[in-house]
Amino acid sequence: MPFKLSKKETDEDYTVGEHVVYIPIDKSPRSSVGVIDEILSQETQEQSASPITDEVTIHATEEEPRYIIRNLKTDKSTAYKRYNIMRKATNEEIKEKHSDFKLDRDTSPHAEGPHHGVLIQ
Repeated sequence: MPFKLSKKETDEDYTVGEHVVYIPIDKSPRSSVGVIDEILSQETQEQSASPITDEVTIHATEEEPRYIIRNLKTDKSTAYKRYNIMRKATNEEIKEKHSDFKLDRDTSPHAEGPHHGVLIQ
């Protein structure tokens, strides 16, 4: 189920090279810090990080792009929908490669859990 975004978050623009706090694919409510390496706006084939699958198709459109975010701690890249990105990272979060942001119904404007991205190499 997708997040229900507030107007402010829906209007937020993120760009390549920007550091962000996001919810990773491990289904936990914790957050990670990463850098946006690429923004996809069309369906794209990428090499999978899974030993089971050779390639994955990332379904992206102009209206619903996918953000390739490289985790600062693990250096792994994953394709995410916009609603996995919580906000821009602070300088301290970038330096520490960590954020204390936790996804819960009290602190987050999001009503439902995140989309769990496609892990790529």
